[in-house]
Amino acid sequence: LIAAALGHVDVVEVLLSANAAVNQTDVDGRTALYLASLYGFAAVVAVLAAAGANVDQAKEGGVTPLFIACEKGHVDVARLLLDHKASVDLAVKDGRTPLFVACQNGHVAVVDVLLATGASSERAMVGIGWTPLISAAFCGHAAVMEKLLAAGADRSAATTAEHIFDGSTTPAGLTALSVAELRGHSAVAA
Repeated sequence: LIAAALGHVDVVEVLLSANAAVNQTDVDGRTALYLASLYGFAAVVAVLAAAGANVDQAKEGGVTPLFIACEKGHVDVARLLLDHKASVDLAVKDGRTPLFVACQNGHVAVVDVLLATGASSERAMVGIGWTPLISAAFCGHAAVMEKLLAAGADRSAATTAEHIFDGSTTPAGLTALSVAELRGHSAVAA
């Protein structure tokens, strides 16, 4: 696990050749593949995936290697995981998907890869109705919104419940445009 977290691909290869358990977890449920994905070590991810690591094995809370790679903006890692058949729309407990967190964090290149792989732009957070488009609007990521709209995201989708995020309260019934205006993102709302 430590070798993967530090990006030591040569050590990972030696350990795998000595029959190290490729899906071994630490006390938090993180595998070597998860840790390599978290820190963006694409070469380590490639070796582990080729050795049969479970690309969808989640740590506590449902966070998968693809989810964390997308959240951190590691486009090469995301592409490798998807090439090894990672589930593109696998969500954590609150309904957020890899696309949702990539949009929330403004990772345009990751959004492109996920949309090209068939990620759903309509998967919403459980109980509040926030879609990737609403999240991108809230955070002011105009380029991400353009990608989502070009891919057919529903601009009329609205929040279904009040939500507090980043110190701001958003009421129910807001569309992405309404959220952008509420947050003062005039470039996004235009």
